[in-house]
Amino acid sequence: MELRPFHIPTSHFFKKSILWNDEEAESKVKDILGHLLGTKSFFFVPSCFAALELAAYSLDFTLNDEVILPSFTHVSVANAFQRAGAKIILVDCLPETMNIDPESVLKAISKKTKAIVYMHYAGNSTGFTAVQEIAKSMDIALIEDAAQSIGSSQEKKHLGTLGDFGCFSFDYQKNVECGQGGLLVCNNEKYLERLQRLYLNGTNQIEFNQGKVDYFDWQDFNGGNYRFSSHLFQILLPQLFHIDTINGIKLKNALDNLNLIGSFNFNSAHFFKINEESNHQTNWILFEDHNEEKTFIHSLKEKNIPFLKHYYPLHLSKMGKNLPFHETTGTAKKSKNIIRLPTYIR
Repeated sequence: MELRPFHIPTSHFFKKSILWNDEEAESKVKDILGHLLGTKSFFFVPSCFAALELAAYSLDFTLNDEVILPSFTHVSVANAFQRAGAKIILVDCLPETMNIDPESVLKAISKKTKAIVYMHYAGNSTGFTAVQEIAKSMDIALIEDAAQSIGSSQEKKHLGTLGDFGCFSFDYQKNVECGQGGLLVCNNEKYLERLQRLYLNGTNQIEFNQGKVDYFDWQDFNGGNYRFSSHLFQILLPQLFHIDTINGIKLKNALDNLNLIGSFNFNSAHFFKINEESNHQTNWILFEDHNEEKTFIHSLKEKNIPFLKHYYPLHLSKMGKNLPFHETTGTAKKSKNIIRLPTYIR
């Protein structure tokens, strides 16, 4: 029996736009996202890592400034802030959602804390408000890792628009994808001017484009070419036209996966829940009991259902094992036992 693929990119089900040229497709994509996100202060970038890196550089970390990250997250988050000169402090997560634990954040905060990165795991924001209130009360910058969150919201406000920055991914496994790409949303005007320079190779080119200066020059050491390939708008456009349909199919698949999980009488497993404001990007189950995990994996193989593991906790990794880690629930160290189920359109 041929093994089913774990994932099929969404773009395979939508023909590339042929009605518009690249410039027209770009304009329409920006209009749709502007309406969806409720803001036009966003920048298309080559990847979510590029979005995270731009956000990190925009915060202008200096010696000994700290950033709080979940240990359970993609390594690119740590890499982005490490490059920008931040000292990384790792925190625990909640077993019900795999999102950051507010109690762990409170334990980790110091006078040197400059930023907190909150990952909306699986496009779910449960627990975000508590961390948002902590950041606001202590005047700490809040970056939303919304890589998995296109089409997800909290109280009808799109995720990625609630903190100072929101970082999205259009990587091939996302609900809306173009193979590789990203988006950075800036929700705080005090960071916008520097961000615009960084985005355009550290220059004031945006002022030149607006006719405010006669030429543009080099103004920031940390700038780079973060621009997005214009051809990729043709791939994004038909998916964005049908984003509600895509997320509706993901919801149906999530319900099917919950029925599968429910057919087992697990005593010690945590797994995703249905959230009407989530895009159900990722369906996951975390086992406390290794025997239950083995039973589930055996059943998946018998049924020819593909599965994958997910992030290996940063505080147990070669590069992260010597970083400060504030444990509360003990969930982050167990996250290596997560199993993901397929959610693609079928």
